[in-house]
Amino acid sequence: SRYLSNRRGLPSAVQLSFLSIGYRALNLMNPGEKRAIADFTDSNVINVIVAHDPADIDIAAFGLDAAKKIADDRYTVLFSNNASPDKSITMSRLDSGTLFSIYPEKVPGHIDRITITATHDTLPLQRATVLKATINNAVTVDAKPHLGDEKAVMLLDLYRHNGAWRLGAVVQGFAGGLAALVTHFGGEVDDGSASSPAPSTPAP
Repeated sequence: SRYLSNRRGLPSAVQLSFLSIGYRALNLMNPGEKRAIADFTDSNVINVIVAHDPADIDIAAFGLDAAKKIADDRYTVLFSNNASPDKSITMSRLDSGTLFSIYPEKVPGHIDRITITATHDTLPLQRATVLKATINNAVTVDAKPHLGDEKAVMLLDLYRHNGAWRLGAVVQGFAGGLAALVTHFGGEVDDGSASSPAPSTPAP
């Protein structure tokens, strides 16, 4: 798959209401803070809504291994690949953001963490009107107050720890944008506007 900036219109079939999914957050998590998923939800699905304006900020979920590198390209979920092969990670576009639905029990063992990211080709993300992730209508990670001239940012991690899943607020940015982000994850970047991960073989 190719990592390209999204310039497509939003399909009406997935223009969901934020209210129906639960956009309003109850608790704010600061960068560096971590919580057990079980502390704020007992649901078998983790819904991550990333509210972003402008709409052409690209939101993605990277399935990473224990070394925090791209484990399997099929588990990089973004506008050009909106679901992992087992549907353990799916993506839908909303009127004012992006929804990821993650089913932890379905995520294969070689995927140790799922990192939600935001990138833009030209806009420093601090200039976004809003860039905020809400998880299961329970907690929020608000990236905007912590950003400078970065054009790419890791918003949050969902990761395994001692047999359970946890949530970490990251908000770590990259001035180099998407290219710097993909390189950080062990991917290879083309000279042009696209980038692709290094070939990877799923663990057995």
